[in-house]
Amino acid sequence: MKIPPPRPRVRRSLRIGVATALTLTAAAVVAPSAEAAVNGLVPGLSVNCSPGQLLETNTTTCTVTGQPSPLYTNDTASPVVTPSGVVTFSGNGSFTPASCTLSTVNNVSQCSVTYAPAGAGSDTRVDTVTAGYAGDQYFQAASTFTTVGVRARQQPVVAVTCTPNRVYESNTTACIFTAQTAQLIQGDTTPIGGTFTPTGTVTFSGAGGGFSPASCTLTAANNVAQCTVSYTPSGPGSANRTDSISAAYSGDHVFAPTTASTTVSVVPRENPVIAVTCSPNRVITGRTTTCTFTGQPGSLWPNTTGPSTYYPTGTVTFSSPSGVFTPASCSPTRVNNVTQCAVSYTPTGPAPLGRSDRIDVAYSGDQIFAPASAYTTITVTSGVLV
Repeated sequence: MKIPPPRPRVRRSLRIGVATALTLTAAAVVAPSAEAAVNGLVPGLSVNCSPGQLLETNTTTCTVTGQPSPLYTNDTASPVVTPSGVVTFSGNGSFTPASCTLSTVNNVSQCSVTYAPAGAGSDTRVDTVTAGYAGDQYFQAASTFTTVGVRARQQPVVAVTCTPNRVYESNTTACIFTAQTAQLIQGDTTPIGGTFTPTGTVTFSGAGGGFSPASCTLTAANNVAQCTVSYTPSGPGSANRTDSISAAYSGDHVFAPTTASTTVSVVPRENPVIAVTCSPNRVITGRTTTCTFTGQPGSLWPNTTGPSTYYPTGTVTFSSPSGVFTPASCSPTRVNNVTQCAVSYTPTGPAPLGRSDRIDVAYSGDQIFAPASAYTTITVTSGVLV
């Protein structure tokens, strides 16, 4: 049915005391075409998501575009209108925001949302993104769609190593997590292609000790990503003790979470060869004698870091119920291939015939040598020594 153009409206104006007059006013009416008046114009809609291929947990920007259209059909002088109104998105994921309002830019109407696919990606996964247009005073409601490829995140190549991988009980080792740079899948836009170095957090665990810190953040260097923590085993070592070290990588927007593990041997500390001597070893009560602690060097295992020969360090505490030490303890230092330190001992009280004072030393131990003890005896008299 052909719709005729609108007729001019007749506006009657009554004025008090004046003869009625008829005033004809031309109607400023924009008459739609027959199709627009009855059904509305069919909008030229399209939707595009960029990038069109992405990794799971990533996002893409989806833009709907409405093309301009002449308001009158078969009329070169017809005014041009562009779609307006609301577009609502749907798909196998979430949209932020869920809808958008078209606005005119460069003679087309557009609006955009962000799409985040849900669930795991795969080599064959393709999500359909649908844009539903509500229509306006000129255009019919309509919908359009596009597709987005959703790939799984890359499996990173990772490893964890601890150096040294054999430690004495209560000592520490440095555990380093390494993730390799990878060639990514080639998508239809640059954010997917090329190479990428893993980022994110690595959390360490192990039942045999503690980590400081418990986690670390990867940093890139020389085409790999690395971070380091210190591991300190707890409890005694043994000849067959092996601690398992696990490192859990959090993953990022390109690389999937994964784990790596290694082992560390934990052995007992060395038993030091120590001795204490007092010179002179026969003294009058109230007089002093010099008591010297001596620690022998030990040979460590071949694959340890640092020197293969180690000398005892730490603290030596002297004790005896029958006298006084000045000072009560000392710290051994290296002297002629042994470690030594000395204190003065003064026996107190009466010295009956046959008095013998026992001098005890307690060695604290260090990172290599276990605690140990030794003793000697001296003769204490009450008169002139013969």
